[in-house]
Amino acid sequence: MSSYGDSGSLLVDLKDRALGMLFAGSATHSYYNPMLEVTNAFQLGV
Repeated sequence: MSSYGDSGSLLVDLKDRALGMLFAGSATHSYYNPMLEVTNAFQLGV
């Protein structure tokens, strides 16, 4: 799902709703922080 340099990318669903932010990946796995955790960490109050 991800490639080198994709860290920080916004993940969206088919309706363009934010799901999370990508933070790591390998040839077989991608990891992301859920959007609620991202907004809480930055105190965005969304």
